[in-house]
Amino acid sequence: MSTPGLLDDDVKLASLRRISPSRYNSLRECALREVLVSKRQAPLLPVSPAAAIGSAIHSLLEEAGKGALPGINDISSRWEKLVDTLNEKLSKSWLDSYCVPLSKTVRDYDFKKLRAIRKAAEIHSTMQLYDNVVAASRHELWVQSGDGFLGGAIDIADVTAEGTVLRDYKSGQIYEGDEIKPAYKLQLKLYAALYKEMVGEWPIALQIEPLKGQSVDVPFTRDECTALFVEALSLFHEINQQVSSLQGETTHSESMRSLANPSRQVCQFCQFRPVCGPYLRERRAERADDWPADMLGKVIEITALKNGKLLIGIEDSHGATYLRGVTNSVDRHPALAFLKLSDWIGVFGVMRSPAADTFSESVQTVIYKYLYDP
Repeated sequence: MSTPGLLDDDVKLASLRRISPSRYNSLRECALREVLVSKRQAPLLPVSPAAAIGSAIHSLLEEAGKGALPGINDISSRWEKLVDTLNEKLSKSWLDSYCVPLSKTVRDYDFKKLRAIRKAAEIHSTMQLYDNVVAASRHELWVQSGDGFLGGAIDIADVTAEGTVLRDYKSGQIYEGDEIKPAYKLQLKLYAALYKEMVGEWPIALQIEPLKGQSVDVPFTRDECTALFVEALSLFHEINQQVSSLQGETTHSESMRSLANPSRQVCQFCQFRPVCGPYLRERRAERADDWPADMLGKVIEITALKNGKLLIGIEDSHGATYLRGVTNSVDRHPALAFLKLSDWIGVFGVMRSPAADTFSESVQTVIYKYLYDP
């Protein structure tokens, strides 16, 4: 995408360079999404404020673990600097500027800030205890398979008299119902296998380190970690073979169905769905409310309303739908500068209304004009 708001049919694929344990569950859910992430394709939909602040939290804890914070009294000011830098970056993006300032858009911002600072102070104090002895805790320890196709950085490898404990920081909710989220369990089990590969011994425990409260154990067996390791490397080669067979194809082509896995749950938070042909075809075929709140079709109406907003009518195979309350600004919606009747349009992240054929703009709504028939 060279021009904001316009999508062409020129998103090509590239082979995976490496599988990260932190992304492995996502890879199993949808290979196409992870191929685009690996290719460093720019996201086409906004980041969530929660994800943005999560990156600041992780950076603060990482710096504390590496001993990069001058002193315990500097942690609060370092937090503010990290958030200021992040706000500046987000403000320069037409997709993400709605997040700024994060102190206003992140739910329970002050609560998360306090927890992050307290956790960083705890880590900083722990590191001071090891200052004059052999390091008993390593932060951001890189581990990888012998061929380099599977690898990532462990947040904490804590060496104790009994053995090594691997821990991973999580700033958000770690449970799905009564169970630890599957993605988190897979991540730590892969790290266990990689640690064995690199160091030659198994960790004695795997733990999730939340911002508040005690560490949470992730049960594991050596056999399941080894099997997961073998599975991940097998999937790596399988996906790259598929990518190789699809060279020259675009993400809109029907053949992408071999990589994509469009579903209500998988696509909900995918930032690449505007150019995913399999998703767009599934979405056009079904208007069920549990799919992402997106609209796709041809423009049949663009009307200026008395309140300064716009009404945009869109027609698909099911009939006409209408998007109300659209901000009439090319800074907010660059596609408006190019939009005309009969154009193909995709509107992502809208709000539903009681009327089945009517939607309204949300702070995360993004409008794209397609330069091809999606």
